[in-house]
Amino acid sequence: MVANHGLQALRFVPVTFVIAACLAAAAGCDTRTAPAAPPAAAPAPAAAAVPAAPQPSAPAAAALASTAAEEQALRDEQRREADRLAAMFPQSDDALYLAGLVCNEQGDWRAATAYWEKALALDPSRADTCNNLGYAFAIREDFARAEALFRKAIAIDPSFAEPYEQLGELLVKQGKLDDAVALLASIPAPTAKTARFLGQAYQHLRDYANAKRRYEAAIKLKPDYREVYYSLATVCARLGEREAAEAYRAKFNGMADETQERGRRVRSSLNVLGITKQSTAKTHTDVGRVMTAMGKADEAERLWRRAAAIDPANVESRIFLAAACLRAGRPAEAIARYRELAAIEPENGAHFFNLGALYLRLGQADAAQPVLERLTALAPDNPEAYAALAQARAMTGDVPGALAAIEHAMALDPANVRYRQFHETLNARK
Repeated sequence: MVANHGLQALRFVPVTFVIAACLAAAAGCDTRTAPAAPPAAAPAPAAAAVPAAPQPSAPAAAALASTAAEEQALRDEQRREADRLAAMFPQSDDALYLAGLVCNEQGDWRAATAYWEKALALDPSRADTCNNLGYAFAIREDFARAEALFRKAIAIDPSFAEPYEQLGELLVKQGKLDDAVALLASIPAPTAKTARFLGQAYQHLRDYANAKRRYEAAIKLKPDYREVYYSLATVCARLGEREAAEAYRAKFNGMADETQERGRRVRSSLNVLGITKQSTAKTHTDVGRVMTAMGKADEAERLWRRAAAIDPANVESRIFLAAACLRAGRPAEAIARYRELAAIEPENGAHFFNLGALYLRLGQADAAQPVLERLTALAPDNPEAYAALAQARAMTGDVPGALAAIEHAMALDPANVRYRQFHETLNARK
């Protein structure tokens, strides 16, 4: 899978893979059993007329066409902004890397590869770019180049798990089992996938005891790893552990039923346009971050505004917009953005803290108080929440309430000098 590892500012979700995963889950395919033997031949029934497939009504067809057009327009916009970023900053490996992610998402492997090769030439120390290029070459079955790139990614960053997973799977599929064992047994922090591929390598080498141990490690890391239960059933049978084999097979079959049910739910709720909106908004947010790093604050704000308009639930664009508004001296708009964030994520205390602190800074204690009371409910162990609430209450003249809040803060952080000084000031006002 393509990674966003090195560019921590970019938490881009490739919609192509999101949609593919949704469709795979929706299919709910179950190939675990052979088809039953056919029944004895019976006289062929008379041919029945095949009813015509139902056609959508004219309004429904128009709505579908409109949705498809909107989805395509968003994808065009997403690609356009990524290409524009790369054209503006051809010497920025971040810009080229992000442009490659967008091209990859939209299925343009050739353009993605070209961008990533340029990014790697600018910064050969990028493990994420090596990993992504390796994946692109593996898809094209250029296994030698893929392997070299995965190994380079591992050498650059031994803690980066994805190239171990990618290379381990590649080696097993090519039958390079000893190489796979050598690689996967050396990973600093095994993942469920690396444990599974190591189990596969041992299984192909007929070392069933080691295979079993690795498969068990995989399901310990990922208890819902359905495919591994089938592998465990197989190796346990090879080891003569009949009861364990039957138990693992039963678990596999039960999880297959769950997969089919999940697929039915996915089919009923799949919203490709919604996914595209989320993805395009994330791309605009990330392009805005690169623009900021390159000194293009106005461009960044334009992109963040567009991201917020495309996706009403996008959090990051609103966080950056609020900060941009504060830098530009527009606190009222920053308040509006923080209020949006609190509505989107009502359990995230950071949004309430930022909103309450801004109200206090503007002298709007009446507005700050309910926000900070909500914050103390969300973060009852955070002394700063109570200290801010104490300040708001003091500003409104509620000295007893302010004392109660600051004493709560002092109980949580007894060594805080600032809290003690504020407590003394409040006592003097009694």
